[in-house]
Amino acid sequence: KAMGSRKEAGYLPTMLGSTVSGVLARFPFHPIDTCKSRLQTQLWLSENSRTHKIYYGLPDAARTIWKREGLRGLYRGFGPTA
Repeated sequence: KAMGSRKEAGYLPTMLGSTVSGVLARFPFHPIDTCKSRLQTQLWLSENSRTHKIYYGLPDAARTIWKREGLRGLYRGFGPTA
């Protein structure tokens, strides 16, 4: 065969491949992003006129989310971001 005679893939396989690769690339790092976002947006809780943070760093945020919400909590919001 001559060079350049290869048939190009249609738009549907290209779109499907792009979607799958995006999801696979995002999946392992989403829990870290979730913890980072929660750290940045946390509210200070007030108890008896004392304030304290909910999370005290990335490892603490991951542990707290895991204990309170499980794996589902770490992957919350994955659908819209993928």
